[in-house]
Amino acid sequence: MSVRVTGIRSIAIDVCALDEAAAFYQEVWLLSPAAEAGGAARYFRGTAAYDHILSLHRADRPAIRRVVFAAADRDAVATLHAAVKATGAVTEAPHEWDAPGGGYGFGVKEPAGRNLAVMCGGAQHTSA
Repeated sequence: MSVRVTGIRSIAIDVCALDEAAAFYQEVWLLSPAAEAGGAARYFRGTAAYDHILSLHRADRPAIRRVVFAAADRDAVATLHAAVKATGAVTEAPHEWDAPGGGYGFGVKEPAGRNLAVMCGGAQHTSA
């Protein structure tokens, strides 16, 4: 039996105009604000149970900052980490996530240089 990611948990995007981008995601996509980090980042909920599905980060140029994949549990995170590490990719050791929503996981730079993460656990919410 192979361990797989279970889906996409969240996406972090760098934006030049944080207020305008936040308004767009609230008004057009109808995402709900979940948290704010010192005026430099905003986190938004959707209908998934995750604490947030989108974070916007103030930056000098627009970019995809990170894609976070979901894993079922800590054992799945450990198995996926071992598989990623075996490829030689630059990876963090699994750890408790110190960010809105929390969780447990690791970050990795994939071969093309994109910033990815795999996480489990963390805060959940019930959509209205």
